[in-house]
Amino acid sequence: QLVEDIGGFATEPLAFVMYAFPWGEKNTPLEKFDGPHEWQADLMRDIRDGLLTPDEAIQIARASGHGIGKSACVSMLVCWAMATMPHCRGVITAGTDNQLKTKTQPEIAKWFRMMICAHWFECTATKICAKAYPTSWRIDFIPWSKENPEAFAGLHNMGRRILVIIDEASQVADIIWDTIRGALTDEETEIIWLVFGNPTRNTGEFRQCFGRNRHRWNTAQIDSRDV
Repeated sequence: QLVEDIGGFATEPLAFVMYAFPWGEKNTPLEKFDGPHEWQADLMRDIRDGLLTPDEAIQIARASGHGIGKSACVSMLVCWAMATMPHCRGVITAGTDNQLKTKTQPEIAKWFRMMICAHWFECTATKICAKAYPTSWRIDFIPWSKENPEAFAGLHNMGRRILVIIDEASQVADIIWDTIRGALTDEETEIIWLVFGNPTRNTGEFRQCFGRNRHRWNTAQIDSRDV
């Protein structure tokens, strides 16, 4: 029954999130919450709408100040992507190696532990994988380096789903963006590329998501005071 229920949310991230986590349940980290923040729910709806045109990659950029729940949103979406599509593949990176290791990965691990189907997966410091298919159904945490952009090449998963997430994206070098862009070429594949960051720099690929490349991205700026 659980497999059937979870599979039914393949194109519905928000419905999955409401089903899969213990919102409002006592003695859980979500005891005082009845669901995602509104901006998080809006982003999930945008992914749902993007999946209606599967021939086009979904590219979403969100800029904000601190404290709006970016890492929590990333975590919920990683859980949805992995749980609802068999053999999902992906990579996650962040502005710095320390950010990836001490903030992004631990937050994702926390949400995986809360997920109703947590027992299907293993979450380590370097990857999340399905216990039954650890090599073909996985998302890797990869620190970026200008000297090794090839680490982000080869993101192919024909006929399935690819998820790419960049946290604190304004700090990530343009060559990493170029490598990712060149790798996301599979046809008939759900390609979801999400970038989050603080709009602190007026140059670079993250800035251009809201500038000359805006026509390629679903963009929004979140005011921390409203969250």
